Amino acid sequence: MAHSTIPSIDLSKGFVGKLIVAMPHLADTPFEQAVCLICSHDDEHAFGVVVNKPMSGITVAEVVSQMDIDADESAERAPVFFGGPVDLQRGAVLHTLDFKQDETVVIGPNIGLTATKDALEAICTSDRAPEKWRLVMGHAGWDGGQLENEIKRNDWLSIDATEDRVFGGPADAWDEALKHLGISDPALFAGQDSPVIRPN
Repeated sequence: MAHSTIPSIDLSKGFVGKLIVAMPHLADTPFEQAVCLICSHDDEHAFGVVVNKPMSGITVAEVVSQMDIDADESAERAPVFFGGPVDLQRGAVLHTLDFKQDETVVIGPNIGLTATKDALEAICTSDRAPEKWRLVMGHAGWDGGQLENEIKRNDWLSIDATEDRVFGGPADAWDEALKHLGISDPALFAGQDSPVIRPN
């Protein structure tokens, strides 16, 4: 079956500001049904955070209490997100740019990432918190050329990151991203031999 509506990926360009969407054959890995925001990418490495996997049984209040930060009611209820399998003990705040520091990494339109204690304090205080935010623990990392190779072998597809896609409902993020790419039946791509053809 042809899938002509699926855009090809230009491997000559960096992926900063892109969401990469895990293909179904990555089941039983940390990236099963993952939507990952690429925050930095160059010849030496790539770095990203998964945006659609809330961690079960842990809240923002529990994490920040270990740093003597008091959380208000909204932060007490907010889930912590699994950002990736690397450095799971380290957290960062993914947020809209109504909060911004010198240390903030600007990733795309109204999307930034800040890994400071002040950012944690901000999300725990309603009058300082950005409009949209997520606390992510851990990240995804690739050595030079590794991400490109994974894309060549059809482990990931790519779409532009938007505020709605990054901060939208996590339960539907993977399905919605695939639908945007023209894939209505992910089961067609469940095997290693994906019908999506990518240029070398």
